Amino acid sequence: MSNANLKKSKLIDINLANANLTDAYLIGSDLMNANLSGANLRDVDLSRANLERANLSGANLSGADLYLVNLSDANLEHADLSDSELVEIYLASANLSCANLQGANLSRAECLGTNSTLADLSKALLLYANVDSANFEEARIDTAIFNRHGIPIEDLLARYAAGKRDFTGVVIRTNLFGLRDWYFKGVNLSEAIFRYGDLHEIAHWMQGINLSGADLSRLDLNYAHLEEANLSGANLSGTCLWRANLSRANLSGANLSQTDLQETKFHSANLSGCKFSGAEILGTQFGFANLTDADFRNANKISDNIGLEFGKANLTRTNFFGINSRDLEKAIFIAIEDAYFKDTVMPDGTILSSDD
Repeated sequence: MSNANLKKSKLIDINLANANLTDAYLIGSDLMNANLSGANLRDVDLSRANLERANLSGANLSGADLYLVNLSDANLEHADLSDSELVEIYLASANLSCANLQGANLSRAECLGTNSTLADLSKALLLYANVDSANFEEARIDTAIFNRHGIPIEDLLARYAAGKRDFTGVVIRTNLFGLRDWYFKGVNLSEAIFRYGDLHEIAHWMQGINLSGADLSRLDLNYAHLEEANLSGANLSGTCLWRANLSRANLSGANLSQTDLQETKFHSANLSGCKFSGAEILGTQFGFANLTDADFRNANKISDNIGLEFGKANLTRTNFFGINSRDLEKAIFIAIEDAYFKDTVMPDGTILSSDD
C-alpha cells in the first residue's frame, strides 16, 4: 500500500499490522482503534488524522507528518518517530515508552499524562509543549530543546572557528544596519548544524556563503538570498525556501526532500544528484540548471496557477517517475521541451533522450 492515496478515509478498527504504507497519503483519515503495530509509515502524511487508541507499537513513523493528529491513549511503545513532525499533536495519556523521538518536532504538543519512560528525545524540539504530569523516567531529554537561544553572529562565527559545529535551535542575532549584499561571501560554516534554528536576520545576505554538508533542515528561509552559495551535500529537508534565490548555487548531492520550493529560483544552479522527494514544486525556476541524476520521485505540485521552468536545463538521467500529481506530470512534459535530456525517466516511466 505504499504511495496509496487514503486521504480522509474511514479506517476505524482496521488491521494494518506490519503493512507497508511508506509515502502514503492519510491526511484527515479516521484510524481510531486501528492496529498499525509494526507498520512501515515512514515519511507518511498523517496530518489531521484521528489515531485515538490506535496501536502503533513498533511502527516506523520516521520523517512522518503528524501535524494536529489525535493520538490520545494510543500505544506507541518502541515506535520510531525520529525526525517526525508532531506540531500541535494531541498525545494525552499516550504510551511512548521506549519510543525513538530523536530530532522530532513536538512544538505546542499536548503531552498531558504521557508515558515517556525510557524514550529517546535527543535533540527533539518541545517549544511551548504541555508536558504536565508526563512521565520522563529514565528518558533521554538532556539535549531536548525546550527554549531557543539567541546568539550574535559574531559570537557564532567565533565559536565555529574554535571548533563548535552544533548550533541546533539557535536564533542568530545581528545588527541589520551593518549587513549588505554578499556580506557572507567566502564565510565558511560547512558541516554546521542549524536544525530548527532561526536564520531570518541573515537570510537576505547569504550570497556566496559556504554551507557545504551543513544541516539546514526544518528552517524558514523564505526570500533568502543564497546566490552562488556552496550547499553541496547539505541537508535542507523540510525547509521552506519559498521565493528564495539560489541562482548559480552549488547544491550537488543536497537533500531537498519535503522542502517548500514554491517560486524558488535555481537558475544556472548545480543540482546534480539532488533529492526532491515530497518537495512542493510550484512555479519553481530550473532554467539552465544542472539536474544530472536528480531524483523528483514523489514530488508534489499543489496548484496549476504557475508553471515550471526547465529551459536549457541539463536533465541527464533525471528521474521524474512516480511523482504525486497528474498536473505536475503534464507540466513537466511541457516544461522540458526546451531542455537537454538524456536517459531522462519521465513521469510515465518512459526514457527519453534529446537525440531520439
